[in-house]
Amino acid sequence: MALGLEFQLGSDILSTAVAPTIAEVKILAAIVVIRTVLNYFLSREIEREREGVESARRTETANELE
Repeated sequence: MALGLEFQLGSDILSTAVAPTIAEVKILAAIVVIRTVLNYFLSREIEREREGVESARRTETANELE
């Protein structure tokens, strides 16, 4: 999902670079901010999920050893 956001951002940058107007640049800036925030929170959620899976594996392994 994060990779898709990066490709969309690149597409928007290229389309704005062809014939930029002030309005398009402002819209692009807003899109960049929104996508950056989404990417940040998506990365945090993925890391939290990864930690949860690792914790469950450790607990399962500890229970098997007992």
